[in-house]
Amino acid sequence: MHGGRLHRLVVGIALVLPAGAVAEEVRLSTPTGALHGMLDLPDGRCAPCPVMVVIAGSGPTDRDGNQPALAGDSLKHLGHALAQRGIAALRYDKRGVGTSRVAVTRESDLRLEHYVGDAAAWIARLRGDARFSRVGVIGHSEGSLIAMLAAKRERVDVFVSIAGPGRPAAAVVRGQLQSLPPALRARGEAIVDELVAAPWPMPPAHWRRCSVRACKGT
Repeated sequence: MHGGRLHRLVVGIALVLPAGAVAEEVRLSTPTGALHGMLDLPDGRCAPCPVMVVIAGSGPTDRDGNQPALAGDSLKHLGHALAQRGIAALRYDKRGVGTSRVAVTRESDLRLEHYVGDAAAWIARLRGDARFSRVGVIGHSEGSLIAMLAAKRERVDVFVSIAGPGRPAAAVVRGQLQSLPPALRARGEAIVDELVAAPWPMPPAHWRRCSVRACKGT
């Protein structure tokens, strides 16, 4: 084989199976179905070692950091890089995404609170694993908010925010609405106004009412 082609082949294999790291499939049971993830472990150096829970951003983003129309393996590369440096990383498919798709029946039933509860459950599971000395969280975008809230439920030793929100959620959403046609923007802003004025924690009946408004556009 030509030397240049062989070099590219070796580099490609290294990106998929990095030296100094091993992968372990993991599963977390929930009342609505199992969540699935991947532990990137330092090869032979986790006795014990720190571990980070990596939480993906919004939308159908999987454990690797990919969406159906957007693939870059950003979170996979992050997990591998941590493992190569002696830090384990748990990357998981959120409920309703990838191998955790069966953990939700209808997307309209999902709330941020569900994602927060799942992240907290993963943290608790790793906290009870004798292989790990410390447990931290890394959240990207919306995953940063989820990580913050999960860290209030379960103790973490380290918190890392990647492109996390620096403004109130309502301000972020209002900014995103500005690109919509005037009628849709006004409809969206009315829903945001209702959510901001709602009591907190929000009663389930109010969740349903806001969901109907969002879906029907009333």
